[in-house]
Amino acid sequence: MNKIIASAGAVALGLLGMQGAYAGPQVESSEKALPWLSASLSVRGFYDDNINSSSRPYYKDSWGMQIVPSVGLKYQDDATLASARYEYGYTWYADRKPHDDQSHLVDAVFSHQFNDNVRVDVSDSFAVAQEGSVLSDFGGAQLVTRADGDNIRNFAQILLGVKYYENLGFEIGYRNSLWDFDNDDYAFILNRMEHTPHLDLFYDLDEINRFFIGYEMNYSDYSGSGQRVLFDKYSFPVGTYESDLYDRMSHAGYLGYRLTLSEGLDWTTRAGAQYTYFENVKDYKKTYADLGLERDTTNPFVESTLTWNYLENCSAQLGIRHAIAASQWGAMDSEVTTVYASVRHQIIDRLEGAISGVYQHSAYGKSPSGINDNARDDYYSVGPSLSFRITGMDSPVGAFVDASYSYDDLVSNISNRSYNRNRVTLGLRATY
Repeated sequence: MNKIIASAGAVALGLLGMQGAYAGPQVESSEKALPWLSASLSVRGFYDDNINSSSRPYYKDSWGMQIVPSVGLKYQDDATLASARYEYGYTWYADRKPHDDQSHLVDAVFSHQFNDNVRVDVSDSFAVAQEGSVLSDFGGAQLVTRADGDNIRNFAQILLGVKYYENLGFEIGYRNSLWDFDNDDYAFILNRMEHTPHLDLFYDLDEINRFFIGYEMNYSDYSGSGQRVLFDKYSFPVGTYESDLYDRMSHAGYLGYRLTLSEGLDWTTRAGAQYTYFENVKDYKKTYADLGLERDTTNPFVESTLTWNYLENCSAQLGIRHAIAASQWGAMDSEVTTVYASVRHQIIDRLEGAISGVYQHSAYGKSPSGINDNARDDYYSVGPSLSFRITGMDSPVGAFVDASYSYDDLVSNISNRSYNRNRVTLGLRATY
């Protein structure tokens, strides 16, 4: 019954898992006295050559240290999985004022198989953070710069899968996404709540092949405060506007295919078209004959992810998504293509290696605040890491030496936006 859910959010969840700020290799032991409890403590030093993700000549580097404790609870039987995890991060920068950042991550999952034909999955992921990788869009669009302050994002999702007649079934789901930026540079253009219901109708050709047709709606309700100067299509100021100008409604229809192999390979893909309507543009057009803003747009809609558990403790993931997303630079929208890949491999018994990478192309629409037409970004990120286990493999308490490197490069035709960033970390980690 592992095919009831067609993994509508697979790309997003894959990106979240790969880009988690403090992700690290986990080793479980059947010898734990409290198998339902997990805990870890990581202490590491780092060097960051561009702590604010700034363009030249505003680069600022710093040494620092990071302390990350976490605790988790888990219950699992043949039909039910329930888990919750909290992680606190304290980061201290030697050459920055204020010197410290604090972050909070809370993840909860509940899944229940009622019978062979009915399954429900519920999840929530809450974060207070500063790094873009944690604050990024649920749909995969990366926030490619850092945002100072206690910025909040929350992703909640519920999925119901039902096989109601022989090989026919449906999946219905709803996703709620919330962003509340403390940083004034982002709050006006990114504070919003998104509502995303979807419905898939599927047909299982056999145990490994599934075909489905689906529909997904997205309503983005912007809630930033204040006003900004409104420009016409000739770049002359003609008034002011509020953040609700960015409110949008999208409809996507798609065909899908899922391949599930017992060898540990799962591939899900959706492809179709997306129509987006900006409902409040008409109100602002009354201010001036023509602001040059589009009221609607149509684009391809693609989401595909491949996961492969090719050996014990070894996995690989590849994904792509193309869709409309929010713009972090004041444009009405951005058409975003995101490609990501990750590999985690057990090199020898005590040594594990991992590498992840992201490429993202963003093409921005017309901006009411004067950004040039045809603005675009190309973002590249790669991050290898190694983890060596000091304690024995059968010990319930693990001690690790962790080392990692990450490189980010943003190439943009928007002034003072391009940057690159290098980060190196080395530390110790204890797990239970």
